[in-house]
Amino acid sequence: MSFAHLVSHYSLTVPELVRMGTTFDDPNLVNMLRLMQQLEPLRAKVLGTPARWDREIAKGIGSRYLQGAREDVRACATQHGLSAESLERRLQAEEFKKLPYVAAMTLWMRSYLARHKGTTHARKPELNDFRDLLHCVNAPYVDILVADRFAAEVARPLAEAFGTRIARSLQEVMSELKAQKRKS
Repeated sequence: MSFAHLVSHYSLTVPELVRMGTTFDDPNLVNMLRLMQQLEPLRAKVLGTPARWDREIAKGIGSRYLQGAREDVRACATQHGLSAESLERRLQAEEFKKLPYVAAMTLWMRSYLARHKGTTHARKPELNDFRDLLHCVNAPYVDILVADRFAAEVARPLAEAFGTRIARSLQEVMSELKAQKRKS
């Protein structure tokens, strides 16, 4: 199956993936992050305070995630006789954080933004970084997560929180599997 067929297949069979993908597949997020990164040295020098703009970016992403789930939240609220607005407020305030997937997303986003907000970070954010997020949020559900070098560094808090081992190559996966086999 080609990649195009795979995308078409999953777009038809699991339409919520498309909504979720568009939550993060936004060049404006990367452009905003790049701009803030460029302005950070000046902002830090003038104000002399720690950066807080990363929280605004994370808040915006959280809002977009909720917007992507809004249709499902409203359907659930209607089904159970609840106020959709009240349910959205509860989810946004605390309840979403209890879900392992959302906890993983939050940890990844904090780690990612922390690696870009300081004045010494030379790496420029890339659009595919947010696709790494969609991969790394599976950490609560797997024993071993394979990621490239940068994504593995960003995912370190997920490994700690969920006990997931992060591998950066096929060789590391094989080593982890051999270690598991020796333990059992």
